[in-house]
Amino acid sequence: MRPPEEHVISKPNTSPTEPFVSLMTKRKPSSTARPGDAAAALAGLLPGIANILYRLTHGLGCPDELSLPQLKSLQFIHAAGRDLKMSELSRMLGIASSTLTETVKKLAADGYLSRERSPEDDRVVLLALTAKGRRLIDTHLKNLHRFFTMICAEAGPKGSAELLKAHQFIHATYKAILDRQDGASKEEEEA
Repeated sequence: MRPPEEHVISKPNTSPTEPFVSLMTKRKPSSTARPGDAAAALAGLLPGIANILYRLTHGLGCPDELSLPQLKSLQFIHAAGRDLKMSELSRMLGIASSTLTETVKKLAADGYLSRERSPEDDRVVLLALTAKGRRLIDTHLKNLHRFFTMICAEAGPKGSAELLKAHQFIHATYKAILDRQDGASKEEEEA
């Protein structure tokens, strides 16, 4: 089996698209790669891609002291469009409720979200964005849109279409895997 491809992260340029950082490979993967080779290449790429996306998008309209788990928590609550149970958010983030508790306490103390007991069941904690939390996420999303506008300008129409298609495929593939895992977890809980 070939070793994973080496990846080089170019330094940010000083053009108007400065936040844009390209990920380049020294060798293009073969379209006829064996599954093991593709798995090794993907395993090598994923941490780098995740790190690049985090570094490029994390601070877009967010205070520096806001951690990634805090930002993700606010994003998930915003995306749900409704109050979320603490247990729902912990499941979405893939972490234990006890781990999430400190993140939620800090976000509430900083005024980004509210925590209230459910009127139907006081064991259930409901989380909702405050006006401050909604403003932060709205600003972050606007800046994220501007960021991807720069990416698309850099990539051009054809590259943008390819990038979108690739991300849609990645999203659908990973979501299908998570859905199967979630289904298996629920079956185990019910057994």
